[in-house]
Amino acid sequence: MDTPIHKLKLRGGTNRYPHKGSDYMAVTVDDIKLSLRIDVTEDDPMIQSYLDAAKDYVQTAVSKNGDLTGYKQYDFAVSLLTQFWYQNRVTDMTKTPYQVVSMIQQLRGLVTG
Repeated sequence: MDTPIHKLKLRGGTNRYPHKGSDYMAVTVDDIKLSLRIDVTEDDPMIQSYLDAAKDYVQTAVSKNGDLTGYKQYDFAVSLLTQFWYQNRVTDMTKTPYQVVSMIQQLRGLVTG
């Protein structure tokens, strides 16, 4: 099993993961389930669809051309947004959580700066 995001140790206070490629920490359905304390598998397809949509949402909000997968803020924003959508799936989700907007703004600064 992959190391959950909250247990991943980054070196040197950098905004990027120490090793890109096979060691890169990508958000998984299991990470989301661990964060939300979900033990059942019935919602796995729904969580995966939220996860895929969150990745596209954050990527498009920041940059259509830049690769964000190496930034820890990207994983954090994707995780938060996926969790938000899952927890609020029966309500109107017209507002993006502040924390996700903050991560998107940081990523924009890192990618363009």
